[in-house]
Formats: sequence, C-alpha cells, structure tokens
Amino acid sequence: MIKMLWYQRYHIHTQKTAKYFALIGNSVFYAFLTLFGLGGYWYAKLLPSVAPQTPFSLIIAVILAFFLTRSRIRTFLQEGDLVFLLPLEEKMKTYFLHSFIYSYTISIIPLLVAGLALVPFYMHNPKANIALFLIGLLFLCLLKAWNMYLYWIIQKNREPSSLYLDYTTRYIFNTAFVFLYLQSSLLLVVIVLLGAGLTLFYQKINSKFIHWERLIAREQQMNISFYRFINLFMDVPHINKKVKARKLISLPISILVKSPFLYAYTLVFVRGNDYLTLYIRLILIGCIALYYIPGDYGKLGVLILFLFMTAFQTIPLWKHFYGKIIMDLYPLSLQKRKQSFLLLLFLLILIENTVFTIILAIWAKNIFIVGFFIGMIYIVLYIYLIVPKKLRI
Repeated sequence: MIKMLWYQRYHIHTQKTAKYFALIGNSVFYAFLTLFGLGGYWYAKLLPSVAPQTPFSLIIAVILAFFLTRSRIRTFLQEGDLVFLLPLEEKMKTYFLHSFIYSYTISIIPLLVAGLALVPFYMHNPKANIALFLIGLLFLCLLKAWNMYLYWIIQKNREPSSLYLDYTTRYIFNTAFVFLYLQSSLLLVVIVLLGAGLTLFYQKINSKFIHWERLIAREQQMNISFYRFINLFMDVPHINKKVKARKLISLPISILVKSPFLYAYTLVFVRGNDYLTLYIRLILIGCIALYYIPGDYGKLGVLILFLFMTAFQTIPLWKHFYGKIIMDLYPLSLQKRKQSFLLLLFLLILIENTVFTIILAIWAKNIFIVGFFIGMIYIVLYIYLIVPKKLRI
C-alpha cells in the first residue's frame, strides 16, 4: 500500500508538471533559448581573455561544490500525513527510498550540465587533462549521492542550526575534494577518509526518527518555488506567499498612506519575499553583467534586457489582491488603482535604471548619459503602452 502511495503521488506530480509546461511551453522554450544563446555568446567572448595563471582548479571546485552541496529530496508529503502516516513511519522506508532515487536522478542533471559547461574554461588551463576531467564527472555523481544521503540524515536533527552547519561542512568538503582531484593530489585519499568519518559521525549524532514537520515544510517550499517559476509566464492564483515584517524598510512607506493603493502595493512588494528578493537579485546580476559584458552596444543591450526582466517579473503583483474583497471596499475607482500600480512599477524601474547608470558612469563613461536616456525612454514606453495591454486594463 505504501509503495503504491508513492507511485500515485509521483503520477499526480508529473501530471501537474506536464500540464503547466504544456501551457507555457513556447514561452519557456524561447526564454531559455534566448538566455542560453546570449550566455553562450558572451561566455565564448570572455574565454580568450582568461590568463594562463588563473586558478582554474579552485574556480571550478567552488562552482561545482555549490551543485554538489545543494540537495533537495522530493517526498510528496502532505499536511495530512502528519496524522495518517506518522503511525506507519516504520513501514515508510520503501516510500522514502523511492523519493531518494527520484530526487537523485533529477539532481545530477544540473550537476552534469554545469560540469560540461566548465569544460571550455578548463581547456584554457595549460595543464588541462580532459580525460581526468570527464572521469571526474562520474566521481561527482557518486559524491552527489553521498551529499544527498547526509542531507537526508541531517533532516532528522531537531536543531535548526544543524542545517547551516551541515551545508557549510559539506560545501568545504566538496570544494576540497574537487580541487584536490583536479590537482591529482595524494591528499585526496585523506579527504575520502574524512568523508567516511563524517558519514559515521552523522549517523551517530542524529535521530533515527523522521522530522515530519520539516519534511512537509520543505515539500511545500519546493511546490511554492515551482509555482513562482510558472508564475513568471502565466497566472497561478493559488500560489502561497510568505511575508516578512522588514520594519526598517516598511517605515518610510507610511508617507504613502494618503494613496491607499500605492501604499498597499508598495507594502506587498517590500514585505513579500518573492518580489523584493527577485528585484534585488536582478539589479545585482545586472550590475555584474554591465561590468563584464564588453562593448558599448553590449552594455546597452544588457541595460534594456534587465529593465525588461524586472518589469516583466513584477507584473504579477497587479493580481496580488484578486479575490480579496477588502480592496474593493476602498471608495476609489479602478482607474486610481491602475495608476497607483503603474506608478510603483515606474519608480522601481527608475531606481534600477539609476543604479545601472551609476555603474556605466564608472566603467563606461562615454555611454552612461546615453544609457540613462535610452533606459528612461524604454521605461515610459513599456510601462505606459505595453504593460496596460498585458494587464488588460
């Protein structure tokens, strides 16, 4: 019965995933095609500038260690399982084994993609040994299984701090393993022995009982992450959102209280994890891209691209209050609400454009003024001509 339960939930999960990707297939395909095309083009342009004395092994180790350490196990658990499956914990070993195998199979894909993507970079190393590197990818698949096993064990620990300590420990171990392997160092034997000792230590200190609340919370987090990704391309009304107080940032927003809708949308943007964190990440990544992308036209293209991405991914904020009658009780017209949302979007992209202009003023002084005005023209045209059509307002 337990075995059939896993297959039943797995089938529901794959059906749901297939349904969403069938709806957004074209959008996702063209989006990833554009990103991979641009990324591959600039990656190829940057490779010739790599100096022979670059610490290739260390850079590759730091990157691959991230993919090795980051572990997720899809259990497909639900809130009701805390009541109905908890008494059957002893019989759940097969269920969780299937979850482990499925999660491992999925997780080695990004690891292998990252490893193969680093091959051109590694080949610029004067001491490069491509056979050693490719064989190393097979060892990394085994190391990934070890990481996921330790991750599964640590999930049983009741101390929240143990999760951070576990991640840090495994990341350092993985970095050292990959680095010493690429260096063909005999110290790799010591690292392997340390890994065996670490496994025994994990098994000894952690509980044998499953932390059901944590596993259910993790499963819900992964579902939310999936819905957030889908929400970039289509509306997902039932997506759950987390809210944080952020008192220091929220305090200045009180001056907007005379404009209820602007105040409400701004507060949601600042306190909602999926909006503010994404906004900050895009600005930081855009600044890094402006620094590394060569050529004036390339930098201007990056500026427009990130302004578009930020505006596009903030649009779902418009429907945040759909289905919440409290917003309809405001004695204000729908037009006021539209104007408030567009004004907030304009201010957010204006701030981003200003930050990008400052970066251009430092690293590309001859185009920073042009970049600012091109960004401003794009902001006005996109927000006040295109966005209203996307919102059907």
